[in-house]
Amino acid sequence: MLSVLQCSCVVYSEAMVRDTAAFPSLMGKIGDTLWRLKLRDLTLDLLSRILQRGHHSPVDDARAALLLYQLWWQVWEEAIRLHQVEGVQAQQG
Repeated sequence: MLSVLQCSCVVYSEAMVRDTAAFPSLMGKIGDTLWRLKLRDLTLDLLSRILQRGHHSPVDDARAALLLYQLWWQVWEEAIRLHQVEGVQAQQG
């Protein structure tokens, strides 16, 4: 997502970046171990939408990420306010 913003010359504050791959509530967990889930899988599981079927669209990815954020925004922003997660999440590699 960050690379899409950078390529499109969109100006944004890093403090406003929310990375769905790094938010603990959207990560897989076994015991104390967390791992990043693919946006495609999160979209199917939480939004009941199929993403990246046969092709990859940065626009579709951005829409899905925003919809996921909308589902979790209150929990996410409260966690940031309480310093339970960082405002700037780690980039996907």
